[in-house]
Amino acid sequence: MDGVEVLQEIKRHHPQAKIVMITGFVEEVMERKIKELGVDAYIEKPFTPPQIINAVKDVLQKKWSEEGGESKNRACD
Repeated sequence: MDGVEVLQEIKRHHPQAKIVMITGFVEEVMERKIKELGVDAYIEKPFTPPQIINAVKDVLQKKWSEEGGESKNRACD
């Protein structure tokens, strides 16, 4: 099972799940496919810890703003 298949299974069982995907390569076709499948962010290898933190922050900020809230108490602020 590859990462795209795992993404499909996660979204099938948990459609509201927020996904940050880490990948070894992103070709234009692959980027389009993972976005269509509902990935919220992706990081290409090699990556740094700040890249992961920033991707998670971005996804959470988007989620909170969609819910009409603000990131008040957030550990990532």
